[in-house]
Order: sequence, then structure tokens, then C-alpha cells
Amino acid sequence: MQIRRFTVLLLVFILLIIQPAFAFTSYDGQEDMEILQPIDDDVYAAGGNLQINSDINGDLVVTGGTITVNGDISGDLIAAGGTIAIQGNIADDVRIAAGTLTVSESIGDDVIAGCSQFILEENATIGGDLAAGTDKAYLYGDVAGNVSGNFGNLILGGNVAGELDVDTDKIQTLPDATIQGERITSTDTQPGITESDENGYGFMDIVFWLLRYIMLLLTGWIILYLATNRIEDMTFHLTDKPTHKTIAGLLSLLGILMGAIILAVTVVGIPLALILLLIMIFLLYCARIIAGLWLGKKLFGLLGRTTTRWREMAAGILILLLLGSIPYIGWMVYVVSTLLSTGAIYYLFKEKVRNRPA
Repeated sequence: MQIRRFTVLLLVFILLIIQPAFAFTSYDGQEDMEILQPIDDDVYAAGGNLQINSDINGDLVVTGGTITVNGDISGDLIAAGGTIAIQGNIADDVRIAAGTLTVSESIGDDVIAGCSQFILEENATIGGDLAAGTDKAYLYGDVAGNVSGNFGNLILGGNVAGELDVDTDKIQTLPDATIQGERITSTDTQPGITESDENGYGFMDIVFWLLRYIMLLLTGWIILYLATNRIEDMTFHLTDKPTHKTIAGLLSLLGILMGAIILAVTVVGIPLALILLLIMIFLLYCARIIAGLWLGKKLFGLLGRTTTRWREMAAGILILLLLGSIPYIGWMVYVVSTLLSTGAIYYLFKEKVRNRPA
């Protein structure tokens, strides 16, 4: 059963995530950013307030506080943010992690979303399946495929052409709503038994797994964009002196954790303790990204192919998460890769300090 779960994840996400495009256009993390000119390329952007007011002939990958997509996207939309509004047409899949997601136009294929609130407006349509984990969902538009997931409160006002298979606390069906397929709703769970225990990976397991991948991918892109040379240097020398780096990584994380605990004992030191914990979280993210980039470089090297750093990182992080999902040994993959990469970060900073002019 455990091996079957891992195999399902492997097949689903290789087909779901890997993209065919190698070239892309990137924008750095400005507080307010607006894209006004049409772009014939994949676009990767990060900022506080993002306005996509032109058509994108490719995929759009964005992260920010508030994201508004007014233009049409010919490929996929992958986004993570606080508030996301899709007011243009998306030709292919949509994958979202957000506080509030509003869809006002048509989406050509599947939607996978994890958010606090999801709104599908009356004239909006989803051309494939909708899979979501959300506290509140307002589905006033039409879904051409199935609707599945975990919904706290669900209001259904449009047409569902496929099945409605949801776990929900409350469902309200408006007079104009129709469900052409089978309706399966559940609010009861047997104590100690979850959907994951009975059927392999449950829906929410897959959603959260996907959201982890998206967040690592977007964070990795930002870090790689801002510190390309340093990340490349750490990746290139990652396996030099692996024992030393693993020990250094362990001591570094323990040192930060112990320092935060000691500071938290005093009232004055609490802000510094929080800062140390944030630094540790940032280091853990960086460690996963460095390990993923190293795996991606090795993969494309074995295949004899040359590609972009973005492609290497995307493939490598996917491999790392998949290896981490292997029963019984996945945790060891995470521990070793995290400590080794953290040690690489330590050695880089140590070298920078040593070479700094007196």
C-alpha cells in the first residue's frame, strides 16, 4: 500500500508539473509592478502588488501579496499570494495557493487550489476538474468536469457536468444549480481512520504536497534570481567534504535553535529569538532549494542535456519531494539533504568572512 501511494504521487506529479518550455522572461521583486506589454514567452514574476494587464503567450508563474491577472494566458497559471483575482482567460491549468481566490473568466482545463476562500463568479467557467481545499467556496459558475476536495462551507449555484465528491461541513444548493454526475458528500469520519489510511494518499495530502512544491518553486526562483552566483557556488561544491558539511549543518541549526530558546527566556530577547527562528526557517528553505538544484543538475547531466537553472531547480525539487515521500526512508533523504545544504551555506559564509578585507 505504501509503495502504491508513492507510485501514484510519482506518476501524477511528473505529468502535472513538468513543463515543456525552456525559455522564460523574469521580473524582480518590486513592491508594485505592472506588466503592460504582450509577451511571447513564459513569465516568472514576484512583487508586493502585481498587475498583469497584458496577454501572455506562455505560462505565468507569480508570487506576491495581491495578484490581479487581467490579460489572457495561453498556458498554465501557477500563483501563490494573499489575494488573487483571475479576470482574464486562462487556456490551460491553474494551480493556486492563496488567502482569497476569485475567478471571473474562463479556465480551459483543471484547477487545483488551496485557499481560505474560493469564488467562481456567475459567468466564469472551468473547462476541466476543480480540486480544492478551502474554508468557504462560492461556485456560481459552471464546471465542465468533476468537483472534489474538502470544503468548509459550499454554496453551489452553477452547473457541475461531472461528479460532486466533497467533504463539507455545510452545502447549500441554489435553485439554478445542477449536478449531472453522481453527488457524493460527506461530513462524517470514523475516529482514527482517515481517507489517506483507507485509499492511499487522500485528496488533501496531494493538495498540500502540491502547495509545498509550488511554494518551494516560487521561493527558489526568487532566491536564485537574487543570489545566482552564490547558489551556483554552493551547489557546485555541495558534495565536497560531505561529512564536514553535514556536521556543520547540524551544529548550525542546533546553535540557532538553542540561541532562540535562551533569548526567549528573557522578555527583552523575545524579538531576537523570533528573528533567529525566521533565519532558521529561511535556511531550511534555502537548503531544500540547493539540494533540489544539485539533483536537477545531476539529472540533466545524466541525460546529456543542457537547460536553464530554472528547469534544473524545478525538476530537482520535484525529485527531492518525491524521494522524501518514499515510505520508511523519505525522512532520511530530507535530513541528509537539509544538513548537507545547510553546511554548504555555513562554509560559504565562513569563506566570505575569512576573505573580507581587514
